[in-house]
Amino acid sequence: MKQWLFWSARMKLTVLFLVIVMFISAAFSLFFYRAATIVIAQRLHIAITRWQTHMGRQLPVQVWNPQKELVEAQKIIRNRLILANGVILLLAGSAGYYFAGQALKPISQAVERQKRFVADASHDLKTPLTVMRATLELALEEPDLSAREQETYTSLMEEVEGLQNLVTALLSLAQVESGGQVDSYQVVNLVTIVQKNIKKFLPVAKQKKIKLTANLPKQAEVLAEPGLLEKLVQLLLDNALRYTEAQGKVSVNLTVKPKGIELVVSDTGKGIPQSLQHKVFQRFYRIDQARTRGSGHGLGLAMACEIVERYHGKIKVHSQTGQGTSMIVWLPRRIG
Repeated sequence: MKQWLFWSARMKLTVLFLVIVMFISAAFSLFFYRAATIVIAQRLHIAITRWQTHMGRQLPVQVWNPQKELVEAQKIIRNRLILANGVILLLAGSAGYYFAGQALKPISQAVERQKRFVADASHDLKTPLTVMRATLELALEEPDLSAREQETYTSLMEEVEGLQNLVTALLSLAQVESGGQVDSYQVVNLVTIVQKNIKKFLPVAKQKKIKLTANLPKQAEVLAEPGLLEKLVQLLLDNALRYTEAQGKVSVNLTVKPKGIELVVSDTGKGIPQSLQHKVFQRFYRIDQARTRGSGHGLGLAMACEIVERYHGKIKVHSQTGQGTSMIVWLPRRIG
């Protein structure tokens, strides 16, 4: 996906370079054409005047037609300018594509280094966090702990669990970005994946007293990686349940369309202000007033967006403050 984004940026830079070069070339060509036409006309007029002065009579049109000569000269100049602009277009396009690639290369390398650092750091943090958690669990099992020690260890345990969740999320995001979790592409029935994950999240919904429903067709097949599609459904369901109050509702709707499949996960939470909706897919971004509850780190929707874009799909949010939020995903029928 990142390669496609850099290729798209490279093409945009190339097109911008071409537009600038061709605008300058076209302006120069027009100026040259008009100037050359004027000069040729003036030279023809001088030549005719001299001939008439020398011969003492009008120049016969049968012998030499100045107007025809001028038209022929204009045609020759025009054709050569068109040819020259075509060559300039070809050369400028090649040069623009090359220099755009060179300009984006450091950015691409920096992004790759950043992804490797996040993946390596997250992986290296897993072991010490696991050791810390095991140590705290053993400490909490001690029978002679005071109330203050119990409270301190419990608080530390919650912080360690939060860090473990963050590390897991960062690793998952790094895997998605780098093309990890690549199963062989298969014909996947998205209905089966949604049903499986609804059953998985039902206990969470019941615990929070949230009504979880689904409106699904019999079949919704796509050619994709099953693991990533399941992760996408899990992220959307987790996000909806996390930010829905007790007695609320979460619904999943799956619709098969001619060129793709639309997945809509809706909740009756507090909603997201219109001015902040464009930020919900940014990493680590959380809307303080409306969506701060829970133990999330602001990576769930960013990861969902990465998965959708990996498949050249689209994801958008529709929300009204006080009425809830819908996450709308469109995926092409044949992914990849």
